[in-house]
Amino acid sequence: LLETFLEAIRQVHPKSLITDGDLAMAKAISKVMPGAYHRLCTWHIEENISRHLRKPKLNELRKLIYESMDEEEFERRWADFKENGGTRNGQWIALIY
Repeated sequence: LLETFLEAIRQVHPKSLITDGDLAMAKAISKVMPGAYHRLCTWHIEENISRHLRKPKLNELRKLIYESMDEEEFERRWADFKENGGTRNGQWIALIY
């Protein structure tokens, strides 16, 4: 599928691809387009967020996703988010990072 996609766009590799986080797709992206960033769709993140987080961590994660900030600010706030606990599934948090 990804090779056909590249063919359709004349082998111009995209900088990033947005998916639902499927692990097989992530593996294929890293193989076919190793320089591309694999991003998670915010709709799918929202669908899963309430399964893994409770308020106030849920609201804190939403701020991280939707508020505008530079990379340094995001990394600092992400580290605070993880360090302050409240997550029931650390593996899911690592995946969405």
